[in-house]
Amino acid sequence: NYLRTVTVSGADEITVIDSVDTGAQVRRYRLQRSFNGGPWQPLVNVPGGGGPLVQFTDTDVLTAERSYQYRVVVDDSCGNEVLTSNLGNSILLRAEAGLDGINRLSWNGYAGWAGNVGGYEVHRSIDDGPFQLLQVNSPLDWSFDDDVGGLDQTGGRFCYFVLARESGNPSGIDAASMSNPACAIQEAQLWVPNAFIAGGVNDAFIPVTAFTDFAAYEFTIFNRWGQEIWTTGDPDMPWKGQINGQYVPQGVYAWYCAIRDGAGRTYERRGTVTFLWGQE
Repeated sequence: NYLRTVTVSGADEITVIDSVDTGAQVRRYRLQRSFNGGPWQPLVNVPGGGGPLVQFTDTDVLTAERSYQYRVVVDDSCGNEVLTSNLGNSILLRAEAGLDGINRLSWNGYAGWAGNVGGYEVHRSIDDGPFQLLQVNSPLDWSFDDDVGGLDQTGGRFCYFVLARESGNPSGIDAASMSNPACAIQEAQLWVPNAFIAGGVNDAFIPVTAFTDFAAYEFTIFNRWGQEIWTTGDPDMPWKGQINGQYVPQGVYAWYCAIRDGAGRTYERRGTVTFLWGQE
């Protein structure tokens, strides 16, 4: 009776796989769970007499908040408890977005395999795209700092999972254990100039953004009477101080900009810009 692995298999779902002796006279296999060193709680029973692997699924869990420990107890044909498996635990991953453009990951290590933990693979998804292998940590390194400052033109949503891989199992079959997915959302950022000059070096007015989901982008210009004179939903479209191809009078104009971050939060900013004509 060897608990082969404990792995997060879905949203608030953990799968436990136990290797058993098919020749043994077993009435049932009993899955038990413990949290934070607490008492062992009975979860589910599976009758004996099946194949070499017994699989349990635990859906009464909070995989994004807790790491759980499991074991399998064996009852013989008379109903007597005769054997308890090794322990196995789920991996809890946490991800935090720093204002310095670094996402900081931390997790608990896997324990209980007959072999060793060979390493921890860190996989990353950007803006809900496909997950890709990002980093392989050593067996004793349970944290990773992901510098995403160079990815500021993405929507800022970075999701991760960690995959522990066993190495050197005596059976020759190494196991793996996956963590919960964890996301870090970088705060959307907006910089807006305060002046531009027609015909000058800076002859167009456009906000500069970082970590922005442009699906909800809006940039609008108003005249001194509060009337809307120009607007766009295209983040690459600047205002050049014109209406219908004609320059507006020199002066101060109000602007409004709305952007959205990777968590769907909307940021609204307002301000003024001075528009000047260049020298003839």
